[in-house]
Amino acid sequence: MADKKYKYITHIIRGKTPWEAYQAAAWKPRGRMKVSEWTANNRVLDAKNSAEPGRWKNSRTPYMIEVMDTFGNKRIEEITFMGSTQVSKTETMFNMMGYTVDQDPGPLMYVKAREDDTFSDAHNRLRPMFTESEVLIDHVPGQAPEKLTQKEFRLIPCTFYFAGSNSPAALASKPVRYLFLDETDKYPRFSGREASPIKLARHRTRTYWNRKIVKISTPTTKEGYIHQEYLKSDQRRYYVPCPHCGHYQILLFHNIKIPKDEREPGRIRELRIAWYECEKCKKKIRDHHKHGMLNRGKWVGDGQKINTLGELVGERKTGKHAGFWVNALYSPWLTFSEIIAEFLEAKDDDADLMDFKNSWLAEIWEEKAEYKESDQVLANTADYTPGEVPEGAVVLTAGIDVQKYYVYYVIRAWGANLRSWLIDEGELDSEPEDGLDAVKENIMGKQFNQGENGNGRKLGIALANIDSGYRTSEVYGFVSLYPRTRAVKGASRKPIRPYVSNIIDVHPVTGQRLKRGVRVWTLDTEFFKDFIFRRMGLDPDHERGWHVHGDITLDYADQITSEHKITVRRGRSEWEEWQPKTKGAKNHLWDCEVYAAAAAHMLKHNINVLVKQLESQPPGARPDPGQAGQNENWVTRRVQASGGGSWINRGN
Repeated sequence: MADKKYKYITHIIRGKTPWEAYQAAAWKPRGRMKVSEWTANNRVLDAKNSAEPGRWKNSRTPYMIEVMDTFGNKRIEEITFMGSTQVSKTETMFNMMGYTVDQDPGPLMYVKAREDDTFSDAHNRLRPMFTESEVLIDHVPGQAPEKLTQKEFRLIPCTFYFAGSNSPAALASKPVRYLFLDETDKYPRFSGREASPIKLARHRTRTYWNRKIVKISTPTTKEGYIHQEYLKSDQRRYYVPCPHCGHYQILLFHNIKIPKDEREPGRIRELRIAWYECEKCKKKIRDHHKHGMLNRGKWVGDGQKINTLGELVGERKTGKHAGFWVNALYSPWLTFSEIIAEFLEAKDDDADLMDFKNSWLAEIWEEKAEYKESDQVLANTADYTPGEVPEGAVVLTAGIDVQKYYVYYVIRAWGANLRSWLIDEGELDSEPEDGLDAVKENIMGKQFNQGENGNGRKLGIALANIDSGYRTSEVYGFVSLYPRTRAVKGASRKPIRPYVSNIIDVHPVTGQRLKRGVRVWTLDTEFFKDFIFRRMGLDPDHERGWHVHGDITLDYADQITSEHKITVRRGRSEWEEWQPKTKGAKNHLWDCEVYAAAAAHMLKHNINVLVKQLESQPPGARPDPGQAGQNENWVTRRVQASGGGSWINRGN
């Protein structure tokens, strides 16, 4: 029985009442038509938004036929397309949407980086797709097609949702069977205070056993989303035959050639003097050869090869995830001369060169700005005994990374100019049912001898920063009981200051924040990583050194060098950020070092006060810190005596 609301609608669409349109669309027989066949029969490109208006021709972009037909394959759940501009990525995605509405309806969502961009596409590209197609217009029930710019648009017999990756509310609400993600590498890492926008959107498909997720984008860096997703797929690449020798090959930029005496981009573009050199016979392949090559091309997946006859040899990697890669050399609208002229114009500017590599060659860009290897850390150790505090240190801080069943920690000593020494590091078993007892007993309850022979002086942890990302409620409960600890988290966006704090406890009735409630400190982790990196590997006697002892393990050295700082560019924008060298590499101790450094910065004023006081007194006049209570150690008493107050309660 159709929805009753349609019988009250009087709007006429193409000579049909809404009821008749609904009946025609909802009950018409659907054959096993391929997506490419449906597209050729029903997709019409409008003159306003297309360089080649009229009925869709699969022969113009034959490499997209298998991409579209894979969408109709019931065994495939995800499709990843990593490609350059000017290869019909988005139009192919729209073809899949049209096929879905007409042939296999279900709730679907289209997501772009920004909400405004999504609605712009809905109005300027999707609306004409519906109005120009005799088949698709029948799925618009009694509403003007112009309303295709709303967040939720009801079609017959499915619903179309539009969302921007910057809108967590739109990404995390109703379930959808079909999810289309456009230009994923432009999405932010996090959506407001929520998780990754892609994860939020994917969660909406979990209730459908026959879901489809389509992701398309030009790549950015090695760690970019589309590149990582392509690596998880069956990694298909489009091989085309040489018109002279028949050898199948991938079209790659380094095989585009120009005369030796030609370097003027404008002249090369105008005269079209570039050619493609076959990697086997070395003969010249001209632009007019491209059409025939593309139509005889074949997609070759991971584990397969292709012979001269165009026959695939070997078994393609099996799974539910299909991946496709194609660059601008395959585009029927671009000549070889245009491509190499673009390169010559971009080669002297890093930002332009990155854009060329990403947007034209569909290749990743990675520029290592700064990095260190584990052997460099092992080779730059200071001469002191592990577990003992050097004479120049006045404060101990700890960084603690809480995981599901383990706790990682670093204890570091700090002195003048925030010179520091690694005292202890490691991994502790910590079952959830035991709370954070391991932290209490093995970190906060420990004291360390200072000096070569101890000399009766001991130091305890002055401040410990504990990551609250895992087992959050346990961390909050722990820091509420132990004033020498703080709950911390990394900032999703770069904050104004290296660290800021907010009270999270509120009154259950009034909703006002409690003055003595649990406070969470948000850290600019990039700032503290830079701080450590600048000092890492300095001479062992340097007054601003960041030192390690001679007994550190290779695992520790590997973890604290698990990330490197690279330059990321998108268009004209450029910034540097820390990223893992290898996906999935352990970095828990590196995070701990960041938290310990943040704790030292929080105590920086007090450290400076203590350093001045200790320098003005002879060693024999120093008090015995071993007599200090658990919540009042030697450092705390000295700061309070100097009028500095307790740093535990000090704000920003």
